[in-house]
Amino acid sequence: MAQAQVAQREAALQAAELQLSYTKVRAFWEDGSAGASVSDGEPNRVVGERFVDEGTLVQTNQAIVSILENDPLKAIVFVIERDYPKMSIGQEATVTTDAYPGKTFAGVIRRIAPLLKESSRQARVEIEISNADHLLKPGMFIRARVEFDTHQQAALVPISALVKRGGREGVFIVANSQPAGGPAPLRARFVPVATGIISGETAEVIEPPISGMVVTLGNHLLEDGSPVTLPKPSTGASDERRAASDETERGGSQ
Repeated sequence: MAQAQVAQREAALQAAELQLSYTKVRAFWEDGSAGASVSDGEPNRVVGERFVDEGTLVQTNQAIVSILENDPLKAIVFVIERDYPKMSIGQEATVTTDAYPGKTFAGVIRRIAPLLKESSRQARVEIEISNADHLLKPGMFIRARVEFDTHQQAALVPISALVKRGGREGVFIVANSQPAGGPAPLRARFVPVATGIISGETAEVIEPPISGMVVTLGNHLLEDGSPVTLPKPSTGASDERRAASDETERGGSQ
């Protein structure tokens, strides 16, 4: 009789423990391991959003909370077809955000999509960002800079100088440069160029060698051979004389 009661009590205990297990939720992370509960003080994981209230009856597989991992963070960027072959796993990236002007964060490329989207011709790239101080938050907009290569003593032109004529990219240079006010008008000559590294507001010109003045303003209106006018240089002395003359005129009118 005593043994039967013990067995009955053990079965009741097992049933109670099973019921209690239904009230516990354990999150499994990408590495397949079971993470500690957020209430245990895990510094890199916090509850981002709660979907049910306490005491609510939930169903199987119903989402209860979303748990965010703050360090490291994963940033998603998209690269164009031209830059896709230059990307590789393990490349370093520099990340910036408008939330912290002037501050940079270190990142590493961890995954590159094996295909490009047909609609945008872009590929998804995942960058892992170190976020030990937890300044970055999930959902922030970031900019990522990846250095593909470095060219020493490269010939650079402003991005604004590049135009297309007849399907070819090039720049307008001032041919037969003459001082402003010369008897013959200056002419713009279109020179097709092959560009290399593009960084910020400048582009590298690989070939041909570019020398002389490059048109950067109003070049979208030019054609090969169009006349151009250079601004007249102003000197400090002439500006001072003009200012003195204006001051004299104002003084005489008072």
